[in-house]
Amino acid sequence: MRRLVALVVLGFAGLVVSALAASAVLLALLEPPRLPVPDRGEFTLRDLTVVNPGGSRAGHVDVHVVDGRIAAVSPASDRANPGVRREAGRVPGSFSGSDRDRGDIRCEGCVALPGLLDMHAHMPPRVAIGNDRLFALLFLANGVTTIREIGSPDGSAYAIRDAIEAGEYPGPRVISCGSVLDGDPPARANNLVLRTPDDARAAVAEAVRNGARCLKLYNLLSREVVLALADAAQEAGLRLTAHVPHSVSLLDAPYLADVQHLTGVPVPADPARVGRSDYLNSDFAALTDSRIEQVVEAAKRQGTIHTPALVNEEVRRTLGDPERFPPDPQIAILPEFWKVIWHTLWKAPNLGENEAIYEGFLARDRAAVAALLRAGVSVYAGTDTLMPYVAPGAALKEEIRNLAELGLSPEQALATATTSPGRFWTDASFGRIEPGLPADLAVYRADPTRSLDALESLEIVVADGRLYRKSDLDAWLERYRRHFHGGLYERAMAIATAALAGGYAFVD
Repeated sequence: MRRLVALVVLGFAGLVVSALAASAVLLALLEPPRLPVPDRGEFTLRDLTVVNPGGSRAGHVDVHVVDGRIAAVSPASDRANPGVRREAGRVPGSFSGSDRDRGDIRCEGCVALPGLLDMHAHMPPRVAIGNDRLFALLFLANGVTTIREIGSPDGSAYAIRDAIEAGEYPGPRVISCGSVLDGDPPARANNLVLRTPDDARAAVAEAVRNGARCLKLYNLLSREVVLALADAAQEAGLRLTAHVPHSVSLLDAPYLADVQHLTGVPVPADPARVGRSDYLNSDFAALTDSRIEQVVEAAKRQGTIHTPALVNEEVRRTLGDPERFPPDPQIAILPEFWKVIWHTLWKAPNLGENEAIYEGFLARDRAAVAALLRAGVSVYAGTDTLMPYVAPGAALKEEIRNLAELGLSPEQALATATTSPGRFWTDASFGRIEPGLPADLAVYRADPTRSLDALESLEIVVADGRLYRKSDLDAWLERYRRHFHGGLYERAMAIATAALAGGYAFVD
């Protein structure tokens, strides 16, 4: 009998080991191909026009980069490192080795801008295997070198940040706001619940330990917890972003540095109906000019920033009618399961019989943003990437165009995604091409400050001192497209989609 039991146990253990081994093999096959990540070397971008939108412009200058930082921005020189081939408009080499990213790169007639900053983005959860790498690559391929990650659904933002910084795969700088902070019960299951001021202070301390550089507040925080968070964050040197909690008024909240989605702007017709959510579409559709004026005056008085993410609200119409509102072409690169998840978690956005309400919401949303811009209130470009049909990277360019349509010049619109948000953090360390700052810049064939169409002329991206050719990024995206739409990946992830849709409460 003992021998029989032992055989059964050994057999079961063998099955478990075999299953684990098979799972490990499957997971390895589902991961996308590894891509070469250039070192933070030394190189010079020669004879460029360098523009810091809303600030300086200098023609015929060289940008010298050393170990991830801008070492010098100086008048162009004809000196070149011997043995390094220079080709007009092309970056020599594949930049996959330790030496090939060193030398002179000439792009005659090109314009260098600070890399774009997406000030409201989310990265995919771990269960979406390999999608962190795909989203990161899409950001780079669109000239986005920094994202402010405002709450990942499973807390993976820190790991993604660290992996990209360590050069495990290509991607933008990820600046995390940590967990989404909410009241009890939380508006979304993945939010961190804070019940008392002591909870607030502990949450700030934890965020500091994890290297967060901002905090995100959500709908159901109590007023006493909000005030405790404000005090602790100020002491720690962190700034608060927020879906304005229902317990406080946007008109009297100078501690809220940056308001997301214009939350707190409408006055709900029925506060009880708002409940755990933000605001109803009908509340925005009924937004009056006088209320907008109050909000604008409060923003000027308090120094409040707004990150409306207009593109997020606009593309949700695709959920209801993709024929009338076709998605961005770059959505086609994403795995098919995203469409299933989006349609499962986000119902058609009040189109059909409520289309007038939704379009009214969009119109008043844009009217409020236009009023903020006219008054000189700081408005940041953000996308809410991870939400339905928001294309990583490409959506930020669309948001810049949205802000231009509301009255900004191309250069002013570009400032909302470069120089202006670069000053958000207390050390004002991003968003400009200046000696001593991180080497995050994008080089274009044409000048985007003259026409935003030139955003499509991207030639070179430098992210954290790592230099990428646009042609290489596009080739890598094609490799990823084939992988994520391959039969094995699609079949495996179709099985996992139900768990993903049911087990994660996405943030926005």
